[in-house]
Order: sequence, then C-alpha cells, then structure tokens
Amino acid sequence: GLTGFDIYQLMKKKYNIQLELAESHIVLCVLTIGTTKQDLERLVVAFRKLSEKYYKQKDKLPKIEFEYQFPDTYARPRDAYHAPKNLVRLEEAVDEISAESIMIYPPGIAMVIPGEVISQEIIDDLEFYQRSGSVILSDTEGGYVKIIDKEYWEKWSEVYEDE
Repeated sequence: GLTGFDIYQLMKKKYNIQLELAESHIVLCVLTIGTTKQDLERLVVAFRKLSEKYYKQKDKLPKIEFEYQFPDTYARPRDAYHAPKNLVRLEEAVDEISAESIMIYPPGIAMVIPGEVISQEIIDDLEFYQRSGSVILSDTEGGYVKIIDKEYWEKWSEVYEDE
C-alpha cells in the first residue's frame, strides 16, 4: 500500500537513511566500498520495522495501480522541437503534440519527448508523480508545457521539409 516515494521519505525522516532513488513501486539502495555491516543492519532493521507497521495495514491503504503506455508519435522529435509552438497549462494539453521533453525526477526518464501526443493517461501519471514527491522537469515551469501550434503545423512542416 505504500509507494516507493512513501518509503523513501519514511526512511529519511524516521531512520535517517538516505536511499538512492524512489519510483512508484520500488526504492533503490546503493552499497559502496565504504558501506559497513552496521549500515546494512540498520537498513534491514528499518525495512523490517516498516514492514511490521504497514504490511498489516495493506488492505486499509489505497491500492497503487500503475500502468504505463508509450505515447503515440505524431512527428519526428527534431521537427517538433523546431516547430511553431504554443504554451498551455499541462492539464489543457490532452491530445496535443509536445514540443519539449517532459520528465520526472527521480528517476529522470522522459515520459514525453517532442513529437509525441500528450494523453490524459500521461497527465494523470505526471500528477501522480508530482503528488508523490517527484519534480516535473521540462523547458517551462509552473505547470505549463510547450505544444506544437497545430494551426501552423502543416504549412510550416511543408516549408521545413523542402529545405
């Protein structure tokens, strides 16, 4: 019932353990040459305590569902990046063609690249990640996204392809 983001925050706040990264369903712990047996024991104890507390509550916690579908591609990334653009709020970008990369951090993987169609599922996923503590990285800030200006797209793409 906990996301990887929840566990990441609990480990940091409650046990003073810094994990490498979190995702919707996983966390990543990195061991180095400097990791000691005591470090590993602290990690195991912390996970055991979290399990004892939350595993019994798993039916009471919200079920986490995650299903990712690759976006449809409308244009080549380079063409979309250089195309005439409009700036719209992310929630108004359903069925629009992205003119920029939009990614979440962690883990820093693009969910949409220029030329791909922004679906409602992608917006829902981005909102989930943002609520879970991730940061949305894009060229624009404040919940806006660059999209291809469809009104000029066909005229522009014909001229651009002729060059």
